[in-house]
Amino acid sequence: MAQEFQKRGLKLIMDQVPNHSSDQHEWFKKSVQRIDPYTDYFVWRDAKGYDQDGKPIPPSNWIAVFGGSSWEWNEQRGQFYLHQFVIEQPDLNFENIEVRNEVLAIFKFWLDAGSKPGKADGKIRCMMVEAGVPPEAVKDYYGTKDKPVSHFPFNFNLLRVTPEQNASEVLGMVNAWYDAVPEGQWATFLLGNHDQKRVPTRWTEGSIDGANMINLLLQGTAVTYNGEEIGMTDLFLTWEETVDPKACNTDPERVLGFSRVPSESSGSFGFLVLVNLSEDSLTVNATVFDGVPLTGTVRTRSVGFHVPGTVIGGSINTRAVELGPRDSIVVEFNPLY
Repeated sequence: MAQEFQKRGLKLIMDQVPNHSSDQHEWFKKSVQRIDPYTDYFVWRDAKGYDQDGKPIPPSNWIAVFGGSSWEWNEQRGQFYLHQFVIEQPDLNFENIEVRNEVLAIFKFWLDAGSKPGKADGKIRCMMVEAGVPPEAVKDYYGTKDKPVSHFPFNFNLLRVTPEQNASEVLGMVNAWYDAVPEGQWATFLLGNHDQKRVPTRWTEGSIDGANMINLLLQGTAVTYNGEEIGMTDLFLTWEETVDPKACNTDPERVLGFSRVPSESSGSFGFLVLVNLSEDSLTVNATVFDGVPLTGTVRTRSVGFHVPGTVIGGSINTRAVELGPRDSIVVEFNPLY
């Protein structure tokens, strides 16, 4: 076939997708049966636990490209397998050197057969730089065609907008950045981040929709900080209500003077980490801690956990958490706030 291609001046270019195989492929069938060397040719994981109906719980909340969980339970093997696309396309385990060698051998086979170097789908990466430089210095952070530095540096110009400025001044700030971006490069815009007061607080509460429109509709990549899409404002918190780790490491007299209010959400989980550093068994009443309810869900536990019946994904009585010598456990709960 390759010779006939050459006679006709044709080139065979292979479009490879080495991410996965078919679930009907011999490798996968043998992996299901744990037949070596195929046992770990795919990404297999144990269930995180079991729900009230006895159904296995996926190892994570990852979503497949086409919707639904990225994990599918295989009854025969008793584990979940990863599929980033459809159920019928299980992901290969490229952490396994034998899988990498197999895929390279496949590429070599087709090259030896006369195929020209083709393309393989890969992960798209973007290099961003948080430099905080004025527009006139921005070109240095893009680099040149021969020596690229980043795809784009963050543009903090709109962070400096004040309520006193008019539309012409804001337009001037936008154009100053456009003028500084080297030809053929891409601009970026952002309104806020965790180091600044939130937009409605810095500007006015009625300004957030207009600010978002500017940010999202300008030519370039829009970067948003969580909460901007719903118009979050700065929130006064008492010291007792502070949950941000950086603020918690200060004190009421030296609390940070900028916005680090977490994104608003409903039903945010709490996590309780209990570690027994002694050689004795003990029972902990975790409800003495603020916000801990009477029951929780076991999310993980130490290897060789001593207390029988403590199942990952199962319910646990937080009033009496049993820990054996050197045991540790992580419990998830809905806070009583």
